[in-house]
Amino acid sequence: MIMVRFKEKFSSVILIFLFLFFMVFEVHSQDEELNPESESSKEELESNISSDKKQNQPEVVKDTAVESEGSESSSNRKADDIDEDKEEAMRSLIPDLTYQKKSGLGTAVSKIYFSDQRFTISGFLEANSVSYRGEKSREGGDLELYYTNLYRSGTYFGYKITDNIIFNSEVQVEYLTDGNREDDVELNVEALVDFLIHPSFNLRVGNFPIPLGYININEEPVMFHSVNRPDVERILIPTQWLEFGGMIFGSIVAGFDYNIAVMQGLNASNYTEGSWIRSGRDFEYNGMQDLAYMGKLEWNGLDDFTLGIGAYIGRSGQGERTADGKKIEGEVSIGVLNMFYKYELLQFTAVLVSGRMTDTEKIFEISGNIMGERVYGGYLDIGLDVLPFLKEPMPFLKSSYGVIVFGRYERLDTHDKIHQDLINVDRSQKDLSIWTFGFNYKPTKEMVFKLNYQRRNNAYKNPNILDDPDRIEVGFGFIY
Repeated sequence: MIMVRFKEKFSSVILIFLFLFFMVFEVHSQDEELNPESESSKEELESNISSDKKQNQPEVVKDTAVESEGSESSSNRKADDIDEDKEEAMRSLIPDLTYQKKSGLGTAVSKIYFSDQRFTISGFLEANSVSYRGEKSREGGDLELYYTNLYRSGTYFGYKITDNIIFNSEVQVEYLTDGNREDDVELNVEALVDFLIHPSFNLRVGNFPIPLGYININEEPVMFHSVNRPDVERILIPTQWLEFGGMIFGSIVAGFDYNIAVMQGLNASNYTEGSWIRSGRDFEYNGMQDLAYMGKLEWNGLDDFTLGIGAYIGRSGQGERTADGKKIEGEVSIGVLNMFYKYELLQFTAVLVSGRMTDTEKIFEISGNIMGERVYGGYLDIGLDVLPFLKEPMPFLKSSYGVIVFGRYERLDTHDKIHQDLINVDRSQKDLSIWTFGFNYKPTKEMVFKLNYQRRNNAYKNPNILDDPDRIEVGFGFIY
């Protein structure tokens, strides 16, 4: 079965079409500038040429031919110049990435903020394949957590309404398969508007990523080593995590950036026990019966070093009640530390997460899912670029950008603490230790080929649920 899910409201689609209208208008304007001759001027030119021919009939044919050849040559050169200008104008739609980032956003989506162009197109593409070394569990029904093949394309459209009002949007298409068992096609449309008021105070409204951890604002495949995103940032921080709301952001002092957001809360009725809050994300406006709040402070005062601390708190009941009328608060609180450091050929990425949830016994009443009252997780990823050591024995690598070998250790538990009334009930729990080893080959900075092996061990054993098998993962991706 193939499913198509439109995860944004009609208003976001309207914003996309408005952007496309502005883009077509801008291209048309550039085209007119590159073709200054109007139709009337062309007719006048043709009339003058015809008149000149009549007046010059007595002249020698050879001279006329030479003059005609010269005129045609000049005309051809002019046409070539116009064609080159048109090509240059079209190339300007997709300018090179500067690898600079706007606060709370990823690399590709930030292109518009650092471009001289009025509008830009950017994005990424990835294709992954996973081979499992044993029978796998499909608990929870989230295909992204157990797929065999994934194809994902994200395209960002940025438009400068003015120098201080920036429209940004993404159209993301995913196709996932689980062999011949299951297929899923997803089309996500997202949009936001930034009002750039002052370096220390700016406003963002719309559907935006929650800037907690590392991956959620570094989702492009060239920004992390493994084929799949770390499980800590797929489950405890459910990448990709976007919410509808408003955010203020800016720099307090040099090197310190902040983000403070008010947004719609998660939806407790959709939670699944094996993936904590991941299934509680609402990809459309849900009425905001329950709100959530997020804050983050990040220091990036040194080159290639980032250290951040963030927190999220919000209710997720969204008006749900138990059979006996008790209101479900389902308050979720999350604290996150993240660090990124690159030193010469070495790169370090680390994330620590701690989370809590209330009313888990009430959530069990309405959904049958046993949620963890307390969860935790973290990982350390270390990569080494070995390309400098390979260029001499392997000359064909001299023009490459990087060959990175890496290792990562992850630890997470979705049920570190459980409500006392539910301890003895069978559940799907991820008490995982994961070792990942592999390498990346980057022929250019924008492109990567990935291969890694993952050793997984779930300390919680449930005879009714299949264990997490080891896996081999292969992937390809690029950013533009």
